Amino acid sequence: MNTTSTSITVELKSGEISEDNNFGNVCLKPGYGGKTLGYWANAGNKLITSDDVNYLNGLNLYKPSGWSYPPFATNNGNNGLLTARSQIRNYLLSANAKDMKWMLSAQLIATVLNVRHGYLNGSTIVYVGPSKYVPSGFITIEEIIS
Repeated sequence: MNTTSTSITVELKSGEISEDNNFGNVCLKPGYGGKTLGYWANAGNKLITSDDVNYLNGLNLYKPSGWSYPPFATNNGNNGLLTARSQIRNYLLSANAKDMKWMLSAQLIATVLNVRHGYLNGSTIVYVGPSKYVPSGFITIEEIIS
């Protein structure tokens, strides 16, 4: 995929050198390595740490009507962490496409946990398509999270 013009016109006299003729190309490949929100609600749920919970609570996550969280429980000690894990599990499994704000927040949680636990590299560049927010269409996972 071209990220700059595919050609330019340059007129040179004998012996002249043309510099700064940069061309940008990128090769798009399928992503790999990330775990699903189902993983973080089930098998990976026990891997969620207090630091993860604190990080998630710093995000602008959607709070569904009638829910008391997020933010997730932050009580010190194992009981607080167990409560937070349970809340995260319920939040992830209850999200659906009928309320896209909720589903996007759930996917954000899974993405954050994937980065924090080494399943995704936050500096990985992904193609999201050009927009007024991302004119080139390319953005890092960390930029998406922030």
